[in-house]
Amino acid sequence: MRYKTKDNLLTKKQHDLLHQTLVCNTFPWYYNDSIIAEGDDYYHFNHLFYKDGQSNSAYIKIVEPLLKKIKFKKLLNVRSNLFLRDHVNTVYPKHKDYEYKHKVLLYYVNSTNGGTLLDEKVTIKCKKNRGLFMNGDIWHSPITQTNTKYRVVVNIGYIE
Repeated sequence: MRYKTKDNLLTKKQHDLLHQTLVCNTFPWYYNDSIIAEGDDYYHFNHLFYKDGQSNSAYIKIVEPLLKKIKFKKLLNVRSNLFLRDHVNTVYPKHKDYEYKHKVLLYYVNSTNGGTLLDEKVTIKCKKNRGLFMNGDIWHSPITQTNTKYRVVVNIGYIE
Protein backbone atom coordinates (compact mmCIF):
# COMPACT_ATOMS: atom_id res chain seq x y z
CA MET A 1 0.00 0.00 0.00
CA ARG A 2 1.44 3.36 -1.01
CA TYR A 3 -1.55 5.31 0.29
CA LYS A 4 -5.19 4.94 1.26
CA THR A 5 -7.91 7.17 2.64
CA LYS A 6 -10.44 6.37 5.31
CA ASP A 7 -13.45 8.60 5.83
CA ASN A 8 -15.07 8.94 9.27
CA LEU A 9 -11.80 7.90 10.86
CA LEU A 10 -12.89 9.05 14.32
CA THR A 11 -16.26 8.89 15.98
CA LYS A 12 -18.35 12.05 15.70
CA LYS A 13 -17.69 12.80 19.37
CA GLN A 14 -13.91 12.36 19.01
CA HIS A 15 -13.82 14.44 15.83
CA ASP A 16 -15.98 17.22 17.29
CA LEU A 17 -13.76 17.50 20.39
CA LEU A 18 -10.61 17.65 18.27
CA HIS A 19 -12.11 20.20 15.89
CA GLN A 20 -13.54 22.43 18.62
CA THR A 21 -10.25 22.39 20.53
CA LEU A 22 -8.09 23.23 17.52
CA VAL A 23 -10.26 26.14 16.33
CA CYS A 24 -10.90 27.60 19.78
CA ASN A 25 -9.56 31.15 20.15
CA THR A 26 -7.44 30.09 23.13
CA PHE A 27 -5.63 27.20 21.43
CA PRO A 28 -1.89 27.98 21.13
CA TRP A 29 -0.87 28.20 17.48
CA TYR A 30 2.69 29.21 16.59
CA TYR A 31 3.81 31.09 13.49
CA ASN A 32 6.13 29.14 11.20
CA ASP A 33 7.91 31.20 8.55
CA SER A 34 8.24 28.34 6.07
CA ILE A 35 6.37 25.31 4.84
CA ILE A 36 8.97 23.05 3.29
CA ALA A 37 12.41 24.58 3.70
CA GLU A 38 13.78 27.48 5.64
CA GLY A 39 13.62 30.59 3.52
CA ASP A 40 10.78 29.51 1.23
CA ASP A 41 8.11 32.11 0.55
CA TYR A 42 5.29 30.35 2.41
CA TYR A 43 4.04 30.39 5.99
CA HIS A 44 1.58 28.64 8.28
CA PHE A 45 0.84 28.15 11.95
CA ASN A 46 1.48 24.92 13.78
CA HIS A 47 1.20 23.24 17.13
CA LEU A 48 3.69 20.55 18.05
CA PHE A 49 2.10 17.83 20.20
CA TYR A 50 5.02 15.39 20.17
CA LYS A 51 8.64 15.41 18.99
CA ASP A 52 11.98 13.81 19.79
CA GLY A 53 10.47 11.06 21.92
CA GLN A 54 8.40 13.22 24.21
CA SER A 55 5.18 15.11 24.54
CA ASN A 56 5.52 18.79 23.77
CA SER A 57 1.98 19.91 24.57
CA ALA A 58 -0.61 19.95 27.34
CA TYR A 59 -3.10 19.11 24.56
CA ILE A 60 -1.60 15.70 23.65
CA LYS A 61 -4.72 13.86 24.89
CA ILE A 62 -6.89 15.24 22.07
CA VAL A 63 -4.82 13.39 19.46
CA GLU A 64 -4.79 10.05 21.29
CA PRO A 65 -7.77 8.71 19.28
CA LEU A 66 -5.69 9.25 16.12
CA LEU A 67 -2.69 7.46 17.63
CA LYS A 68 -4.92 4.45 18.27
CA LYS A 69 -5.59 4.25 14.50
CA ILE A 70 -1.97 3.45 13.66
CA LYS A 71 0.45 0.71 14.61
CA PHE A 72 3.82 2.18 15.40
CA LYS A 73 7.09 1.10 16.92
CA LYS A 74 8.34 4.65 17.06
CA LEU A 75 6.44 7.90 16.96
CA LEU A 76 8.41 10.59 15.11
CA ASN A 77 6.16 13.60 15.49
CA VAL A 78 2.59 14.72 15.96
CA ARG A 79 1.74 18.23 14.88
CA SER A 80 -1.18 20.22 13.65
CA ASN A 81 -0.95 22.72 10.81
CA LEU A 82 -3.21 25.71 10.34
CA PHE A 83 -3.42 27.32 6.89
CA LEU A 84 -5.34 30.57 6.39
CA ARG A 85 -7.50 31.26 3.37
CA ASP A 86 -5.64 32.03 0.16
CA HIS A 87 -6.95 33.95 -2.88
CA VAL A 88 -6.03 31.00 -5.17
CA ASN A 89 -5.48 27.29 -4.58
CA THR A 90 -1.71 27.37 -4.18
CA VAL A 91 0.19 24.09 -4.52
CA TYR A 92 3.20 24.28 -2.22
CA PRO A 93 6.51 22.67 -3.20
CA LYS A 94 6.65 18.90 -2.94
CA HIS A 95 8.47 17.31 -0.05
CA LYS A 96 8.93 14.22 2.09
CA ASP A 97 8.69 14.62 5.85
CA TYR A 98 11.82 12.50 6.45
CA GLU A 99 14.47 11.02 4.19
CA TYR A 100 14.29 7.57 5.81
CA LYS A 101 11.59 4.91 5.77
CA HIS A 102 8.50 6.01 7.66
CA LYS A 103 4.72 6.33 7.45
CA VAL A 104 2.45 9.35 7.63
CA LEU A 105 -1.12 9.87 8.75
CA LEU A 106 -2.65 13.15 7.61
CA TYR A 107 -5.95 13.84 9.32
CA TYR A 108 -8.21 16.51 7.84
CA VAL A 109 -10.01 18.37 10.60
CA ASN A 110 -12.31 20.42 8.35
CA SER A 111 -13.56 20.27 4.78
CA THR A 112 -12.14 22.76 2.29
CA ASN A 113 -11.45 23.03 -1.43
CA GLY A 114 -7.76 22.52 -0.64
CA GLY A 115 -6.07 19.17 -0.24
CA THR A 116 -2.88 17.22 -0.69
CA LEU A 117 -1.19 16.48 -4.00
CA LEU A 118 0.59 13.09 -4.08
CA ASP A 119 3.46 12.38 -6.50
CA GLU A 120 2.24 15.30 -8.65
CA LYS A 121 -0.61 13.08 -9.91
CA VAL A 122 -3.29 12.38 -7.31
CA THR A 123 -5.17 15.01 -5.34
CA ILE A 124 -6.67 13.99 -2.01
CA LYS A 125 -9.56 16.28 -1.14
CA CYS A 126 -9.56 17.92 2.26
CA LYS A 127 -12.66 16.36 3.84
CA LYS A 128 -13.39 16.59 7.54
CA ASN A 129 -12.71 13.43 9.53
CA ARG A 130 -10.74 11.87 6.67
CA GLY A 131 -7.46 10.11 7.27
CA LEU A 132 -4.81 9.79 4.59
CA PHE A 133 -2.39 6.96 5.37
CA MET A 134 0.70 6.96 3.20
CA ASN A 135 4.23 5.74 2.84
CA GLY A 136 6.74 8.41 3.72
CA ASP A 137 8.55 8.04 0.38
CA ILE A 138 5.63 9.68 -1.44
CA TRP A 139 6.33 13.24 -2.53
CA HIS A 140 3.42 15.37 -1.36
CA SER A 141 2.36 19.00 -1.47
CA PRO A 142 -0.23 20.90 0.57
CA ILE A 143 -2.82 22.76 -1.47
CA THR A 144 -4.30 25.89 0.11
CA GLN A 145 -8.00 26.61 0.24
CA THR A 146 -10.04 29.56 -1.00
CA ASN A 147 -13.48 28.72 0.38
CA THR A 148 -12.92 28.63 4.16
CA LYS A 149 -11.10 30.89 6.62
CA TYR A 150 -8.87 28.06 7.79
CA ARG A 151 -7.67 24.58 6.95
CA VAL A 152 -6.47 22.39 9.83
CA VAL A 153 -4.56 19.13 9.35
CA VAL A 154 -3.00 16.86 11.95
CA ASN A 155 0.24 15.25 10.72
CA ILE A 156 1.60 12.12 12.41
CA GLY A 157 4.95 10.67 11.37
CA TYR A 158 5.83 7.19 12.60
CA ILE A 159 7.80 4.02 12.01
CA GLU A 160 5.93 0.69 11.93
